[in-house]
Amino acid sequence: MSVNLALALQQRGARVGLVDADILGPSIPGMLGIPTAEPPAMTLENRMIPAERHGLKVASDVSWTGLKAAIGAAIRAHILSGMPSILGTAASSGTPARSDAELGAAVQELLDREVNRSIASHGGKISLVDVCDRRLFITMSGGCQGCASPQVTLRQGFEVMVKRMAPETTGIVDATDHAAGRQPFYPQAAAGTPLAT
Repeated sequence: MSVNLALALQQRGARVGLVDADILGPSIPGMLGIPTAEPPAMTLENRMIPAERHGLKVASDVSWTGLKAAIGAAIRAHILSGMPSILGTAASSGTPARSDAELGAAVQELLDREVNRSIASHGGKISLVDVCDRRLFITMSGGCQGCASPQVTLRQGFEVMVKRMAPETTGIVDATDHAAGRQPFYPQAAAGTPLAT
C-alpha cells in the first residue's frame, strides 16, 4: 500500500520518499524492482544514498532503532510548525473545474452518503447552506450545535473528506450559531467550572 500511495502522491506533484524499516527485512525494494543483494551506496560523510526507481527514492536495509529517534524528532518538529500534514497540490489542468452548483451537488451527496450517517450516532448533522467561489458555507445541528468539539468534527472529519473528494474547494465556513445549541454531544464547560479529573 505504501508504494502505491507514494507513487500516486508523486504523480500529483508531491515530493515523496520511502523508508523501508520493516522489522522482517526490506520489502519495498522488491516491489519496485530495486536489487537488494548489494549494500546501499554511501556518501563521503558515511550517509546512505537512497536507491531510486520511477523517480521514487527508497531508503532500505536500515535499522529501525537507529531511525526512530530521528523520525520522532522530525514528526514532532512538523507538528509544532503548524504546517498541514498533507500539503495541497495543484489541480490537474486536464480536469475542468466544477461550477459551484456541481460542487454543491457533489458535497451534498457526500453529506448524505457518508458524513451525516457517521455523525448521526451522536445526534449530529451538517447541512450545506451555500457554495460561493468554491467556498462551502455549512451549519451544524443536533449534537454538533453547541458541542465543545465542533472544529474537530469539521476540520478533522468533514474537511478531510471534502478535500479528498473535491480538492478544488477553497474553504469551509461554519455559519452555525453554536451558542443556540440545546443538546450538544459534548457540552461546553461553563466559565469558571473546573474540568473533571
